Amino acid sequence: IARNIFKLEKSPPFILTRNSAMQDATLLYSIVIPIYNEADNIIPLLEEVEWVMHAYPHQWELIFVNDGSSDASVDILQ
Repeated sequence: IARNIFKLEKSPPFILTRNSAMQDATLLYSIVIPIYNEADNIIPLLEEVEWVMHAYPHQWELIFVNDGSSDASVDILQ
């Protein structure tokens, strides 16, 4: 994940937003992703979403909602 273009809120619901020039743009998409014991899948999912949305020229955000995970999902998001 290109950490220099994203900002991750450090508390639930873990909202990941694009930084830099995109801050002035109007937010057009919010992608809500429920997380339940998905520790092994979070990073690959982020990479895929980033790859798809990279070509999209407008502001967007990812919102991760932890649904009571008992694995390391929350640790990975933090």
